[in-house]
Amino acid sequence: MATTRREFLRLGMASGLTAAAALSGGKLLAQEAMDDGYQHPQDPANLNALEMKHWPKLAVVGQATPGQPFDLSIQIGQEIHPMTPEHHIEWVEVWAGGKRLERMDFNEPTWVKPVLTVQLVANAPTEFTVRLRCNLHGLWENSIRV
Repeated sequence: MATTRREFLRLGMASGLTAAAALSGGKLLAQEAMDDGYQHPQDPANLNALEMKHWPKLAVVGQATPGQPFDLSIQIGQEIHPMTPEHHIEWVEVWAGGKRLERMDFNEPTWVKPVLTVQLVANAPTEFTVRLRCNLHGLWENSIRV
């Protein structure tokens, strides 16, 4: 029986996740990538070392009032992510309602600290999603409802 391309890729991904679990003592380092490829912690209340450096920490600064600007604080990692030529964050994006609102590219990673504030306006309760890419550890995301 012939294997379809989709089955081949699914089996390859499962094999890779199994190998990653075996190399990490049986525990996956991050939750299996979602369909969109972004990683999320297995347990947000108990982050492992990889998640501590990559999962975006989000907070609203002050009060968010409908129709008024507010600041969204974004820190890459609960422990700030390193920014070296060998290991760095390449970009950060802010999304809401399926639309990208903002993107920051870190073209000179050794010159920046991956902590930023974005000013946003929401007229009603809105879920904002922050996505990023680490050059070594791939895609990560977190969301906050404001």
